[in-house]
Amino acid sequence: MEKDEHTHPLDNPIWNCFTTNYRNLVIEKETVSRFQFGFPPFLAMSENGEKDEEYTLKLVKDLLSILELEESFYFLGTNPLHLFQRFLGGNSFKNENYKLEIKQHLPLIQMICDESSDISISSPPNPSFEVTEIKSEEELEGMMELVRFVYPGYFRARNKELGRFFGVIQDGKVVSMAGERMSITMNGKTYREITTVCTHPQYLRRGYAKALVARIRTIHAEQGFVSFMHVDAENNSAISLYSSVGFKVRSKVPFTQMNMSKLE
Repeated sequence: MEKDEHTHPLDNPIWNCFTTNYRNLVIEKETVSRFQFGFPPFLAMSENGEKDEEYTLKLVKDLLSILELEESFYFLGTNPLHLFQRFLGGNSFKNENYKLEIKQHLPLIQMICDESSDISISSPPNPSFEVTEIKSEEELEGMMELVRFVYPGYFRARNKELGRFFGVIQDGKVVSMAGERMSITMNGKTYREITTVCTHPQYLRRGYAKALVARIRTIHAEQGFVSFMHVDAENNSAISLYSSVGFKVRSKVPFTQMNMSKLE
């Protein structure tokens, strides 16, 4: 039997987010929790109890009770893959009505900017653009339009309730953005995630993303928060960009995409 051995609050970030600062935004079951509908479709496995066959079967039952048909959903920091393979014999589960299937599993690089980071590193002011907080309904709709184009599937209408979002507006539209998502308070520290860093392909390589991340990271430092981010392990350009504004690699965390479908 297996037991979770996570020791750092960011080893299992979604679970710790759900059990600290976002308790009121969560649908909770015995083995798994998720954001309420309208928020990003992230789930986290409970850290309570042994991860044995009984737990795995209960996990499947709980998943079927809190998911929507044809919904893609994501785990970060906890890994249902090894439980499915060990106790269910593969990457999927079927009953007479539904199928749960693991569609993707890969490591993400987790980066942090904490008190040991050089927070004097900054993106210099650029007279050609301004970083602004996205507040108006028009700007929020522009943000939604951008993220639907660049990152379809991850963003939901209520994401804006999870923190502040900043953008660069050019030619009358939001062309680059970044914001906040997870928030964890443990062991006397608050960890705040910077997320949804994206730029329209027609506006790349103008320094927008660097300026946006630097702005949010500076706000977090002023508040005494530890900033953290997640990035594809093969996205060397993004890792280099985030390093240039004070972030450092902390660890790799497993990312798993699953889907629930109805059997014909």
